[in-house]
Amino acid sequence: MATITKRGDLQWKVKVRRMGFPLQSRSFDAKAESEAWARLVDGKNWCLSLYCDFSDYPGRQ
Repeated sequence: MATITKRGDLQWKVKVRRMGFPLQSRSFDAKAESEAWARLVDGKNWCLSLYCDFSDYPGRQ
């Protein structure tokens, strides 16, 4: 599950927590970027055992 919080006036911080996986966090300048990264990371954690292919996902790193 992702939590997005505003840091000051210019940044957004994302924390993704899922049982059995380490906490992942990252900061972004735009809220849309933070939401896309949260979906990407949470999705990877969800289907890690299903061998999902994220190579075409627009928010990939």
